[in-house]
Amino acid sequence: MNREARGQVISGVKVVQKVDTTSSAGHPQYEIDYVVLESGLPSGQGVQRQAERMRTLGWDVSGDESAGFTATSSRLNGLATFTPLRDYLADANPALSEVDTKEKLRTRFGDGGDLVLVTLQPLDPRN
Repeated sequence: MNREARGQVISGVKVVQKVDTTSSAGHPQYEIDYVVLESGLPSGQGVQRQAERMRTLGWDVSGDESAGFTATSSRLNGLATFTPLRDYLADANPALSEVDTKEKLRTRFGDGGDLVLVTLQPLDPRN
């Protein structure tokens, strides 16, 4: 994901953790960032506020905004998935590529509290 897209996703909130990895399947490989945000609100409200902010910035937003959503920008070639960290960590069947990331986040944040997880990746990895 390019610098401008990443900047829009994390602007106005406190970044408390970042984990970088690459896609494990498909070609070309591409970078995936897992970013933990602290919005100062209970997690569902924090996710909703992020949805409103992304819409204001011109991103297309879809999904249940309190439980999580996806924001895309074709102009910036960005895909950002927002979810309460607590919900992400509670998933008992993570994708194989996410096992290490999930363990790192669980070790640092326990059950996830009121934090928000954003997964960032290119909308089209070929660009």
